[in-house]
Amino acid sequence: MVFFANWQSQAGRPLFEATSRPEVKDLVRAFLFELHDRVIKSGYYDRVAQRPERQACVEVACALEGVADTYAIAVSTQDRRAADYRRCIRTALGFLVRAQRTTGCTDRERGGFGGSLASHGQRIDVTGHVASGFIKSVENGITEPESFPS
Repeated sequence: MVFFANWQSQAGRPLFEATSRPEVKDLVRAFLFELHDRVIKSGYYDRVAQRPERQACVEVACALEGVADTYAIAVSTQDRRAADYRRCIRTALGFLVRAQRTTGCTDRERGGFGGSLASHGQRIDVTGHVASGFIKSVENGITEPESFPS
């Protein structure tokens, strides 16, 4: 669900912003909110916060990308969901900041993101999703990650 919600959000946000048709805006907004509300209600972000050692970096990064796009729509329409989406963004940011390789690694690994907190093998696509999620978060004015115990 996380990956599907991400793809839909990355396509839906530009459509939402580009269309002048209110009925299209309403359909896109409702669909994206439904997707992300389902991810939240499934307990996904709670699991990221409570069991970070069981999470995959690529899934959290994709969740961040999608919820950041949907957060932008919620803010622009002054929707009550914005606060929940902001909390989810901060949770994902906190996990990813913790997952970033900064110490105890080779120079080649430094700054990258492994498969998980325990798996340090890196793929450029994971780092790309993380970078995209970080950029979207900054564009949304969210720069403070949730704190995670080490």
